[in-house]
Amino acid sequence: MGEGFTPRIVGFLCNWCSYAGADLAGAAKLEIPASLSVIRVMCSGRVDPVLVATALLRGADGVLIAGCHPGDCHYREGNYYARRRFALLKKTLETLGLDTKRLMLAWVSASEGQRFGEVANQFAGQIIGAGIAGIEASLLLANSGRKVYLIEKTSYIGGNVIKFEEVFPNMDCATCMIAPKQQELLANENIELLTLSQVEAVSGAAGDFSVKIKQKARYIDLVNCIGCNACFDPCPVEVDNEFEEGLTKRKAVYIPCAGALPNVPAIDTENCLRFKGKECQACQEACAFEAIDFDQQDKELELKVGAIVVATGFSMFDIGKISQYGYKKLGGVYSAMEIERICASNGPTQGEITLQSGEAPKSVAIINCVGREEKGYCSAVCCMAALKLCHFLKNKLPELKITQFYSDLCIPGKAYQHFYQEVKDSGVDFIRAEVTGISESGKELAVKYKTGEGKENSLAADMVILNPALEPGAESAKLAGMLNIPQSREGFFSEKEPDLTPVATAQDGIFIAGCAQGPKDIAETIAEAEATAGRILSRSG
Repeated sequence: MGEGFTPRIVGFLCNWCSYAGADLAGAAKLEIPASLSVIRVMCSGRVDPVLVATALLRGADGVLIAGCHPGDCHYREGNYYARRRFALLKKTLETLGLDTKRLMLAWVSASEGQRFGEVANQFAGQIIGAGIAGIEASLLLANSGRKVYLIEKTSYIGGNVIKFEEVFPNMDCATCMIAPKQQELLANENIELLTLSQVEAVSGAAGDFSVKIKQKARYIDLVNCIGCNACFDPCPVEVDNEFEEGLTKRKAVYIPCAGALPNVPAIDTENCLRFKGKECQACQEACAFEAIDFDQQDKELELKVGAIVVATGFSMFDIGKISQYGYKKLGGVYSAMEIERICASNGPTQGEITLQSGEAPKSVAIINCVGREEKGYCSAVCCMAALKLCHFLKNKLPELKITQFYSDLCIPGKAYQHFYQEVKDSGVDFIRAEVTGISESGKELAVKYKTGEGKENSLAADMVILNPALEPGAESAKLAGMLNIPQSREGFFSEKEPDLTPVATAQDGIFIAGCAQGPKDIAETIAEAEATAGRILSRSG
C-alpha cells in the first residue's frame, strides 16, 4: 500500500474462515498492516461488544470483524447474528462518543488470502485530480482512516480555483478558502500525493483495482528544497507561463505562481538547456541546499486500491477558434481566465486592472456564451463568473462602464439572484444580443451586435472580455477508455443514474466528482466530493 499511516487494527476473525484466510495471506507474504492484532473467535456472531469498545478506548484505531460469507457459516445463522451484533456495536460506539467508521464488518472465506489483505488494509481510495473536488474527497477519506493516493498531472495542487482572486456569490477570498485545505492535505499522513503523474492503465474490479501510474521526475528534492527561489534568476531560459495564461514569462525551473503548493519548483525538461544536450547547471550552482537533482528518474508505479474517484476538472473552450472576436489579434481582447489572473493579487499585474498601454480602461464589454453554439450546451456557471468579474472590476474602478452581452442568463437560486441584482444596481448594462464581430476603431474596440429583433448596432469599448464555455479535460476520452466508463455526448464522464446515483458510474467502485461530470460551481463540486467519499466509506460497513 505504500508508505503512510498504518492504523492499529484489532481483528476478531472467525476460526473457520477469515482466520484461515489471514493465515493464507501471511503464508503468501501479502502486505497487510504491520500493527494488525488478530483474535481468533469461534464465530463472528459471538464477538462481545464490551471487548470491541475496550479495544477502541484503549488505543485501537479500528476493529475488524470478519466472518464467513452468507450461506457458508458453520453455525448456519452466524451471519445473521453478526449483522445484529454489528448494528448493536455501532449504537454502543455512538453512546460512547466513538466514531462508528472505526468499526468494519467483512466476509472472508478460508481460501481468500488476497481478499483478507485488501480488507485488512481497509478501503484504499485513489483520487485522480487535485483540484477542489479531489482535495475535498481526499481529506474526507483520509480523515476516516483510509489510505489515499492523490494523482495530479501538474506540479501543484488546487486546480483552477487557485487562479481565482475571489469566488461568487459572496466574493470570498479564494486563497483563504482553499489554502488551509491544501496545507491540511500536505500534512495528512494518510494521503500520498503524486504530482506530475498520470494514469497509464487500470485493471481489476471494485475492492481490487490495479492502477499503473507514470510519474515524471521533478528534478528537485522535496526534502532539501526550502522554496527560496534562488534558482530562478540564473536560469537563462524564458517561456510563456501557461498558469498565467501566457501573460508573463517563467524560467525552465519554476513555480507556476506565488503561493503554489507544494512550494517546490519543477524543471521543465522540454525547455531546459541541459535536457536539450547543452551544458548548463546554472540552477544547480545557485542552490545552496543541494536540492537540484538531475539524477532523478521518471517512475512507473502500480497501486492497489479499492475505489477510484475521478475529479479531473474542466478545460476552457478555445476561443481562438472563433475568428470574428479577434482574440490574440486585437490588443484589448482578453479571455475571462486572463482577466481572472489580472485581477489576482498574485497575478501578473498584482491585481491592477490595466490595458497593454498601462492605462486603466474606462469601458469594458463582456461577451458571454462564447463557444456555446459550437459545444451545443450551456455551461451553467459562466454567467455567474461574468457577474463576479463585473463586481470585481467595479470595486477596483467604480467609474468603469461595463456592458454584458448574453444570449440567456443562467442565475439559479436566491443567493445568485441577489448577487445579479447587486451587480445590475451598480450600473452594469445587460444587452441580449448576438455579437457578430469585433474590430479596431481608433484607440477603442467596436463591438458589433444584432438584437433579437434583427437590429444591428455597435458599442465602443476599451477592453473586451470573452467568457468561454467549459469543456471536458483534454485527456478525458483516454481516461474513460482506461476506466471503461461511458462519456456523455458532450465528452464529460457519465453518471450511472443522474437522479439516484449522481456520483456513481457504470463501473462498480469508480466514482466521479466536480466538473469531470459536467460544468458546476464550487459549492456543487464540494457537495459531490462529499457524496463520493460517503459512498466509498459506506462500502466498508
